[in-house]
Amino acid sequence: MEALLLTPRPTTGAVPQCPEAALIRRLQARDERALTDFAARYGDNLRGLVRGLVPDAVMAQDVWQECLLRLWQSFPHYAPGHGRLTGWARRICRNVAIDELRAPRWRDLRVMQPLAQSAEAQGRAASGGFQPEHLGLLALCAQLRPVQRQVIDLIYGHDLTFEQTAQRLNLSKGTVTTRARAAYRVLGRHTA
Repeated sequence: MEALLLTPRPTTGAVPQCPEAALIRRLQARDERALTDFAARYGDNLRGLVRGLVPDAVMAQDVWQECLLRLWQSFPHYAPGHGRLTGWARRICRNVAIDELRAPRWRDLRVMQPLAQSAEAQGRAASGGFQPEHLGLLALCAQLRPVQRQVIDLIYGHDLTFEQTAQRLNLSKGTVTTRARAAYRVLGRHTA
């Protein structure tokens, strides 16, 4: 199972010619070779569905791997009397793709805009101005508590040292350091 998920399908063009009922029995018996046969028979169709729902090619490949895993886990529960295998598999892949698109790790990817694609950002880059919204930093900073956001804004937005930030906020350097570290932890959780 793991080898199928990590390596691309060979492009031999040969699709196994076993009846669908036999393939279903093998899948429900947890035969890993049956999963390879399933992917050879239905993979292009299902990958096309995922690719149509997921705008980014790398993300679509990750979602496809998640679909294979979810299908593998769900095959024992498939009941042929409730519809064709392809329809059942397409519903699972569609649901996985939608769930993944709603997940926080992909939400941040959609917020970010590549600097090279934004003429406005290119103009700012040429003038030396940095705009954090083009990297999704503003959305990430919204996750911080106001006191943490204030410290991060002064340190990184206004290029102040920890000592200068402490003076500006009338706080001790230790308090500024503690708030900055707490902000780093929050940002790290949302970018991982």
